[in-house]
Amino acid sequence: MAFPLNNEKLKGEFEPAVAAMEKDESIGASPDKLAAKICSIVNKSKPAHSYLVGAFGQTIVPTLKAILPGGLFVKLMNDHYGIK
Repeated sequence: MAFPLNNEKLKGEFEPAVAAMEKDESIGASPDKLAAKICSIVNKSKPAHSYLVGAFGQTIVPTLKAILPGGLFVKLMNDHYGIK
């Protein structure tokens, strides 16, 4: 069940954040690069359990989350998406 967003401050941050996320998704890795990566993974004798695939800005996030203090990581993400 969806609830309407009745808080103007939250709505003012939510809509630009979603627009930024959609923009980030639209500039991800090309399907050709993704297909090439999948082929190389399938052909490995001992593939890893997971792989990061995408544009640099998308694949760096897990690394930043792992190495930065939690509060700094959250601040960077909030700043990137315009959340106060």
